[in-house]
Amino acid sequence: MTSRLPVASAATLAGTIVAAYLMAITGAAIVPGLAAAIGLLAGLVLQRSIRLGDPRPAAMTVTVWCGLVAAGLVLLMRLTWPALLPPGGASDLTHHLMLVDVLERSRHLVDGASEAALGEMAHYTPGLHLLIVVAGALAGIDAYRVVYPVLAVTVALKAGVVVLIAAELLNGSRSRVPIALAAVGLVLFAPMAYSVDGFLRAGFLAQVASELFVVAGWWGLANWWSSRAPAWMAFTGLMGAATFLTWPIWVGPLVVAAAVSLLSARELSSTARVRAAVFGFGPVAVVAVLHLSAHAAWLGLAGTSGAVPLLAPGPLGWLFIALACAGAVIGWRQPPARPTLWFAAALVAQALALYALARMRGAETPYMAMKMLYLGVYPAAVLGILGIDAIARRFPSGVSWAVLLVVCGIGVGHARSTVVPPPVVDVSLHDAGKWAREHLEARCVDYIVENADQAYWLHLAVLGQPRSSPRTADIDHYTANRAAGRWVEGGALPYAVAFRALLPGEVVRDAKVLKEVGDAVVIERVGVACPSAIGD
Repeated sequence: MTSRLPVASAATLAGTIVAAYLMAITGAAIVPGLAAAIGLLAGLVLQRSIRLGDPRPAAMTVTVWCGLVAAGLVLLMRLTWPALLPPGGASDLTHHLMLVDVLERSRHLVDGASEAALGEMAHYTPGLHLLIVVAGALAGIDAYRVVYPVLAVTVALKAGVVVLIAAELLNGSRSRVPIALAAVGLVLFAPMAYSVDGFLRAGFLAQVASELFVVAGWWGLANWWSSRAPAWMAFTGLMGAATFLTWPIWVGPLVVAAAVSLLSARELSSTARVRAAVFGFGPVAVVAVLHLSAHAAWLGLAGTSGAVPLLAPGPLGWLFIALACAGAVIGWRQPPARPTLWFAAALVAQALALYALARMRGAETPYMAMKMLYLGVYPAAVLGILGIDAIARRFPSGVSWAVLLVVCGIGVGHARSTVVPPPVVDVSLHDAGKWAREHLEARCVDYIVENADQAYWLHLAVLGQPRSSPRTADIDHYTANRAAGRWVEGGALPYAVAFRALLPGEVVRDAKVLKEVGDAVVIERVGVACPSAIGD
C-alpha cells in the first residue's frame, strides 16, 4: 500500500536541499531555480520508480493523505494569518534567521572563519536555510517571509507520512483508515513541549523541518522491508541525506534501522544487498563527509548543555506511553512492524549514548539526549495505534470511527491549551533595519523596540552585527524604556531603528527622521558622532 504523491512531495523538498548544498559546497553560487529544478526532477524520478500495489487501497490512502495534509496546512496557516511570520522570539529563531540572511545575501556557504559573527551557526548544517532561501527567491520575496510557510508545509507533510506509516502497519485491518488517522491525534497526547512547542514557541526551526525527512525515511524503509524494491531504499537514502543536512542528530536512528533491516533480509543476494546499501547509505555518507570535513567543530555540539523541557507526561501522556508499550509488544509478532521497532530501539539507544556523552563531558543538562524525545513522539504514536487497533478489533467496525473522534478530539483539545505567542519578527522593523544596514554604519544603530528578543533579532539577523561582541551581550539587559532614555539623556548612538509609538515626545522633537516604513522609523540624532571604539 503506497502512493506516489507523498513520495514526490518529500523527495522534491529533500532533493532541493541536497542539490543546493552540493552546488554551494563546490564554491559556486547557489542558483535557486536550478536547485528547485533538480529537486523536482528527483521527486519525479522516484515517483515513477515506486511500484504501486493494489490501486484501490493506494487511491483511498492518497485521498486521505491529501485531505489530512491540506487540512493541516490550512490550520497552521490560520495560526499566523495574515502576516505568516514565525511565532515567538526565542534566541534560536534569531540564530536561524541570521544564517538565512547570510545565505540569502551571499548565495554561498559560510566557513569556520565566520564563527565570531555567527557563533555555532557557522558550523550548522544549512539544509533548511537553503530551502528557505530557494523558496524566497522563487516567490520573489525576502527569505524571512517564507520561513513559516516552509515550516508549515513540512509539519503538514509529516502528519501525512505518520498516517501512511500507521496504515502500512495496519494493512489488512478492517479499521485501517480511522485507526491510522488516530495516530495524528495520538501525537497530540504527548507533552506539548515535544509535539507542538518546538515549532510554535521554541524556535527549533531546523529540528522541526528535519522531522519530516527522518519520518519519511522511516516510511521508505518500512516500504522497502515489505517490497524489497531498490527505489524505496533510494528514497530512504535521499531522506537520510536531507535529514543530515537539516538536523544531523536525527539521522542515527534511521541509519541503524536501515542497517538492521539489510542484515535481517537474508534472502537478498549479495548484489542486491550491496545495491541497497549504496542507495540507502551512500547519500548520507557523501553529505556527512563533505560537511564534517569543513565543520568538524559541529561534533562538539553533541555534548553541550542547553534549555530543554524535562519529561512530564501528565495523565494523557502516561496513556500515550502505555499504548506505545502495548503496541511494541504486539508489533514484534508482526513482520511489517519490524523496521518501526528497530527505528524506535535505535532512537532509545542513541538517547542513552548522548546522555552518557553529556555526563562524561560535564554538561549541566543532557541537551541532545533530551532532544530525542521530540522525535520519539512519532514512533510511539505509530506503535500506540497498534494497541488501539488490537482493542478496536473486538468491537463492530463502526467503533473505530468513534475511537478516531475521541482520540483526535482529546488531542486537539489538549493542543488548544498552547497559546501561540506573538511574533518578534516584524515586517516594518525588518524593512527599516534593512534600509539602515544599507545606508548607515550598522554598528552605530540603536534599537527602540518592544523587548530584548526583538532587539536581539534586529541586531543580529537584520543589521548583521556579530554575536561575539560586548554590545550583543548587553542586549540581554535591554528594555525599551532604557533605550529611549539614552536618547532623552543624550547618551545614545547617532541612529536608531524604532517603533514610532515607543518614542518619547522629546526624542520625536529633536530627532531627524531618515526613513519611515509602516509603524517603524529610522531616526538620527543630528550632530552626534559614532564612538570609534563602540564594541560592535
